[in-house]
Amino acid sequence: MGISPVREQPDGHIKVDTPGSRGSGDEELNYVVGWAGSAVTGITIRDHGHTTEATIQDGRFTAWWPDGAITGTVTLHLADGSTRTVKGDTLD
Repeated sequence: MGISPVREQPDGHIKVDTPGSRGSGDEELNYVVGWAGSAVTGITIRDHGHTTEATIQDGRFTAWWPDGAITGTVTLHLADGSTRTVKGDTLD
């Protein structure tokens, strides 16, 4: 899969580049790839009964989980120790 170059994001914000899924049923894998502002130190995705911690490196993030697209919540952990939670389906 091709990956877009890093696009700087405002501190404390993320932007989804590519969401998607592979497989079906018990073999389904859902994923998201995107960009993270420099103040974002962690991303927690809570959806369909699963909690997933994204991997963040060099301004990019990625995460994967079973059971459908992001419709739950995404919590951004920020460098100042605060958090910000958004609905997954509001990310673009």
